[in-house]
Amino acid sequence: MVRESPAAGSTGDSPFLQVPRSAWVASNQYAFAVRDAYPVAVGHTLVVPHRLVPDLWSLTAPERHAVLDLVDVVVRQMRSELDPRPDGFTIGVNDGDAAGQTVQHVHVHVIPRRHGDVPDPVGGVRHVIPGKGNYLQAQPAGYQEDSPIEESAFLQRVLALLQEGRKVATYKPALLLALVDACARRGATGPEPVTIPVIELAELVIESYWPQVRPYGDDLPEHWYRLRQATGERPLQPGSTHGQARIPRAVHRLRHAASQHGWTSPAQVRLGDPAAWQQTVCEAAEALARQPIPRLQRPGPWTAAATYTSFLYDDSAFGEHVTATQALTMSVTLRPGVAAALVRAAPLLRPAVEGSWTSMVADLNQLSRAEQALHGFLFGATRTNLEPVRIALLDHGVRDCFWCGTRLRSDVHVDHVLPWAHFPNDALFNLVLSDQGCNLDKRDVLVGPALLYRWVDRPLEALQRVSEDLLWPVDRQQSVRIAVAAYTWLPDGVPLWEGARRLVPSSSVDRTRALEILNSVA
Repeated sequence: MVRESPAAGSTGDSPFLQVPRSAWVASNQYAFAVRDAYPVAVGHTLVVPHRLVPDLWSLTAPERHAVLDLVDVVVRQMRSELDPRPDGFTIGVNDGDAAGQTVQHVHVHVIPRRHGDVPDPVGGVRHVIPGKGNYLQAQPAGYQEDSPIEESAFLQRVLALLQEGRKVATYKPALLLALVDACARRGATGPEPVTIPVIELAELVIESYWPQVRPYGDDLPEHWYRLRQATGERPLQPGSTHGQARIPRAVHRLRHAASQHGWTSPAQVRLGDPAAWQQTVCEAAEALARQPIPRLQRPGPWTAAATYTSFLYDDSAFGEHVTATQALTMSVTLRPGVAAALVRAAPLLRPAVEGSWTSMVADLNQLSRAEQALHGFLFGATRTNLEPVRIALLDHGVRDCFWCGTRLRSDVHVDHVLPWAHFPNDALFNLVLSDQGCNLDKRDVLVGPALLYRWVDRPLEALQRVSEDLLWPVDRQQSVRIAVAAYTWLPDGVPLWEGARRLVPSSSVDRTRALEILNSVA
């Protein structure tokens, strides 16, 4: 039980690690939770990683997932154990001296909130800057709709959507992940506005739901859509999707048709049956334009619409009046700086969104929220069957581990060069064959400049032949653009993988060299 203080933070070690286990209120493999000794509200808790790192950006992907999972555990504990019961939560991180961080060991504050604890709670954490709190009413002097955003405040607002937004279906997290992926695929690094067609967002949302409409369980028939994705869905019956949310229903129908051809990925359907793909995209685009696009940014009920100011994009043209034909021609234009901020925040934002989505699906289907298998089923790297890629690459003469060059034997793995946990990308160009040792050693880490050069300089002949055999796109340019975004926002000190048992902290030199390599082929 500790309080942040200049004295504690200046010793060079972490007072959090001195807290006895008996004082922990929750823990998992990578993090633990303790009550704040001087709470701002009854139950104020800190979630801390076991490993001593200064900021969120220095955590590995499993650590980020574990910290956010533990936040979820703490919130559920407070809801069931605290009296009076919390009416809401403020969840935040002080990152850096300017933000008030005094203990250089990253930790997440989970503060239970109750009606009446402050005179006007609107704006939440924005009140740390006097006069900037109530963003639902008049904007501060000097505010301009097209002015670049302040990044830390932006991230707080996006994360707040997961806590404050209306949650009647999983469409909002699906749309948010689609926006992140669309920006990453553009390699967004600058402050300029970015325009994304609704049909592109629809395709990305289809890709998200693709694995989620398969049966959840080993003994269920393929035609049984198992997991509910909305509060209004009817009880599920074998052989029927009647009463299901529109997008999952359409994706389920598409996946069932694809299985008749032996296709296992959305990319194969897009190439093999463009008419069926386009029909599903049309349905998804209309649903997005009418529902989550105009509702994503609203932190409360529709009564707030008159005073609400959007911060991601202008949503005024969207709503229930949009027709299918109109949706196919519409676009979302992100405000200045939003695209780059989404890409930079992706390593933190993605696990937060996935965690929120998993929790909602667990509630809708009466599953354990802490069940790791559910998250892996919904979002794991194995959600797309990569076995055909492995077999095809071997058939076309790939015999050596891409990373270490040794001859592949029995344990041949398909590895994502750009880690799936950061930027999901199943394009052939992002896939390499690896032996088990290298695959397990690399995990969710970006590679150093030398291996990055080997990747972008790899021959394309075998990939082109596999693409023709499997109807699986190579997408070299898209993969490189995603890599540009990933390395542009790479903080100093984050581990880079340079081969078996060789992790080195990144530096500005590594970042500059990596971008030179990528830009030479972009």
